[in-house]
Amino acid sequence: MILLKRDRLNESERICGCKLIESILLNCRGVVDQYVGPFIDLVFKHLSNTKSTSLTNFKFYCIEAVINCLYYNPLLSLHILEERNLTQTFFSIWFDNIKKFSRVHDKKLVVVTLCSLMEIPVEQLPSILQTGWPQVLEVILTIFKSLPKAEENRNEMEKMYDNESDDDDDDGEADGESENRGDQAVGDDDGWEDDEDVQDEDAEYLEFLAREAARNARSTTDEEDDDDPLEEEILFESPLDKLDVYIRFHDVFVGKILLRSKVSFN
Repeated sequence: MILLKRDRLNESERICGCKLIESILLNCRGVVDQYVGPFIDLVFKHLSNTKSTSLTNFKFYCIEAVINCLYYNPLLSLHILEERNLTQTFFSIWFDNIKKFSRVHDKKLVVVTLCSLMEIPVEQLPSILQTGWPQVLEVILTIFKSLPKAEENRNEMEKMYDNESDDDDDDGEADGESENRGDQAVGDDDGWEDDEDVQDEDAEYLEFLAREAARNARSTTDEEDDDDPLEEEILFESPLDKLDVYIRFHDVFVGKILLRSKVSFN
């Protein structure tokens, strides 16, 4: 994952590396076990000095990469974290920053990952999780409380995107008709209109360059100042999109209750 290794890359570019890790783990389930350890080692190089009270957007994506590892293969990922003495560090950073998980996909990922951990027999869990189930349930409830609002926000953004796409299509058709009419009209002998078009294009290009320069300047500032809220990525698709996390949690929670009842009865 060269996108995370090169020192000269800014955080916006490194985030792309984290997103690539996530896509691999979500879409290649069961066939990339050999990469889980390297993925965890890679992102923890950037999390080693993270404070629970300060989490940049890039480090948030690093945490999500580890969460994806846990969701992909809970036992393997926990074993790797334990082996590197990172379990407590990771879960502390994760749970202390749970409010940062503001988007629908983030919230779903948290729930399904914690549900996967809940399905593991207690004796196979690290000690920090064996005694930490009340906090795990508290995190899940926190996510469920805010999930409806996040889904509402995403639905509104999807509607806005669809409307903008329709407007762009209409504008494209109108421009095509205008060009056809323009071809039939008599041109300006002095070419002033052509000059104005060129000037408009130059102005738009300069404005674009200014926006890009401002964006790059923000991405290369001190990482501790990077606290912009994460926006929904409307075009991002994942296997979690159609998953009902309420049903998933219900099935896991009821299953644990039935299992405990069976053990107590025996």
